[in-house]
Amino acid sequence: MDILLFFQSIRNDILTMIFTAFTICTETMAVTLIAAIMYWCIDKKCGQRLLFAITGSITINSGIKNFFKVPRPIGSEGLESLRTSTATGYSFPSGHTQTATTVWVSIMEYFRKKWVIVLGVIMVLGAGVSRLYLGVHWPTDVLGGWILGIVLSLIFVKLFDYIDQNKRYYILFLILIAFAVLCIF
Repeated sequence: MDILLFFQSIRNDILTMIFTAFTICTETMAVTLIAAIMYWCIDKKCGQRLLFAITGSITINSGIKNFFKVPRPIGSEGLESLRTSTATGYSFPSGHTQTATTVWVSIMEYFRKKWVIVLGVIMVLGAGVSRLYLGVHWPTDVLGGWILGIVLSLIFVKLFDYIDQNKRYYILFLILIAFAVLCIF
């Protein structure tokens, strides 16, 4: 709580605008747009890998949230949470943080260029800190989102590469069906 109250104590219009932008960059519409631009305008293979990693990561995030059922800090005494409309469901792990980490680690791993890595690190850290600044997640939620985002993005892009290199697309199809079933339940 002390960390969240610290971020609340330094709030101002400029920081609120910056951290709100970081949060918006990890929401469904923005992530879909990033994947679409990557696929249609930059590199089809990277776009496919990215979409597969995002789908798996979001699915697993939902399952973990529903398993642990950690309440959010929203409504805690002395804490004023902002942008609560984007903070639905349970708290652990932070979905925004995990999604940002999955997206940017996947992109960094694919391109391996210094400027992409710098941009990716800024986006990953910014997304996580934004959730604390806005008072919608506990620090452990953000840490969990970072860890899971890194691990899952690396697993899913390596799995995608294996499937693609060996032309075993039926495995990809079965995994996507499993994701869909998990989302339903």
